[in-house]
Amino acid sequence: MPSATALPSTSAPAAVAPVSRPPFSPPADCSVVAIDVQQWRFDCGELANRNARGSLNGTLTSQGWRMCASGLATAQWGKAERMVTVSEGSGIPGEGFTVRVDPITGDCALKVSTADPARGFEVMAQAFAGTQLGWIAARWRNGRALFHTADGGRKWMELDLPAEIIYAAELQFVDAWNGWLLGSANRGVQGVGCDAAAPPNSLRCRDILYRTRDGGRSWTSVRVMTIAPAGGSAIKDVQFVDATAGWILERNGPAPCETGKPCFNLLTTNDGGDSWRIVLADTAIAGLRFVDRAHGWGLVAAGTKIDVLATADGGASWSRQIGGEEILGLSVPNVDVAVALARAGGYCTASLCNKYGLFRIASGQLAIVHETATSGWWAAQGCGGFLGEPFFVDPQHGWIGLQRGVGGLSGSNAAGLIATVDGGATWSCVDGLPSEDVSLVWFADVSHGWVTTRSDPYGAGRGGARIWRTEDGGRTWKVALA
Repeated sequence: MPSATALPSTSAPAAVAPVSRPPFSPPADCSVVAIDVQQWRFDCGELANRNARGSLNGTLTSQGWRMCASGLATAQWGKAERMVTVSEGSGIPGEGFTVRVDPITGDCALKVSTADPARGFEVMAQAFAGTQLGWIAARWRNGRALFHTADGGRKWMELDLPAEIIYAAELQFVDAWNGWLLGSANRGVQGVGCDAAAPPNSLRCRDILYRTRDGGRSWTSVRVMTIAPAGGSAIKDVQFVDATAGWILERNGPAPCETGKPCFNLLTTNDGGDSWRIVLADTAIAGLRFVDRAHGWGLVAAGTKIDVLATADGGASWSRQIGGEEILGLSVPNVDVAVALARAGGYCTASLCNKYGLFRIASGQLAIVHETATSGWWAAQGCGGFLGEPFFVDPQHGWIGLQRGVGGLSGSNAAGLIATVDGGATWSCVDGLPSEDVSLVWFADVSHGWVTTRSDPYGAGRGGARIWRTEDGGRTWKVALA
C-alpha cells in the first residue's frame, strides 16, 4: 500500500535536538565516539575506513535513509527531518572517519522523497474542502483505497471504495460529510471489455454515481447509466455546491457520441442526488463549473474551437462569454469572475507549445490578459513545459501546473508550477517541487494548497503520483501522500 507518512518540508526545519548517539544503528564491527552532540568518529577497521561511504551505505539504506549527494570526500543521506553527512578520513591508521547529523536541506529533502519512476501509485480522483480536508481515490499494483485526511495531510485514514467499480473517475465533497463519487463498473467477466460481445448473463458496463453522508466511510448508489459500446462516458461532470444542490451530464441515448455533438442531458437535483430532473436536454456543454445554485460555467465545442458559456438560472439557459478560442481550462473563483486559458494548437508539437492566451471575465465584461497570438508570457526561470488547467482562488491569486511532454526526455521542459498575484499579468516559478508533471492544483485560500505530481507521464494512467501540501502559499512543500 502507498505510504501515508508526511515527508519533510523542503525548507530547513528547526535545529536538530541534541542526541548522544548517531540517528541510525552503526555496523556491529564499528566503534563510535562522540565528538559533540552532532558529530561522531567512526572506526570500522582499516579496510572499511578507506571507503567510509561504501561501508555505511548498506547500513543506512537498510534503515530507510536515501543518498541525496555524493562528492569526492563526503556523501549525504536524508530521512524524515534529518540529514547525515559522512566525511572520509585522511587514511591515517586508526583515525577513522566522521559522521555528522544536521537538519535536512530542501535539496536533500526533494531528492530523497522523489520516488522511483516505476512506482505504481495512481491517483484516480481527488477532492478537497476547506484548509484541512482531503480525499484521494487511488490504486496501485495490488490494491486500491480512498484515503482521507482531516488535518491537512499529516495523517490519513484508509477507507474502502465501492466494491462494484473498477475505476473512480470523479470525486467531490462540499464539507466533512457530504460527498459524491462517480465510478465505472465493467461486465464482471475477466478479459471481456465493454466493447466486446457480452457473454450470456453478464452485466452491462455502466457508470455509477454514489453518495456518502459520513465522509466516505459508506456509499449509496444514486444514479446508474449503461455505457454504450465505444460510446464514452454515460455520466460526467458531477457538480455540487452544497449538500443538496447539484448537476450532472447524462447521455441521452445508447448510440456512440461524437465530440461536440448534443448527446447529453443536463440534470439537476435538490435532494443530494436521490431524485433528478432534466434542466436542459440534448446539449453539447461540458466542463461544468457551478459556484452557487444559479450561476455556472461550461465549455462547448464550436468547430475546431471551444467556447465558454455561462448560466444565471441554474442551467436552463446559457450565453456565450468567450468565442473563437481553443479553451484548455477554466477556473471560477467566485460568482462574478472566471479565468480561461486558451492555446493556439497549430503552434504545438509533442514537445513544445509556445502560444497561449489568458482571458478574464468579471461581472460579464471580457478582458484579454494575454492574447493567444503572443508567446512566452508565462515563462518563468526554473519551470517549463505544457500549461495545464489554471486554478484561481480569487481574482488575483492563481496557479498553473506544467507538464513535461516529450521535451521532458531531453530536459528542455522542467515541468513545475507557476503562480500569479496580479490576476495573471505576470507569473513566477514556484520553488520546492520536483521536476515532475503537475496534474492537479487546488488551493483553499492564498496559503493552503495541494498539488499532485506524477513521475511517469508516459506510463498507463497517472502512475507515479504524489500529493504535496503547502501552508505558506507555496514557499515550502511537504509530500502528504505517496
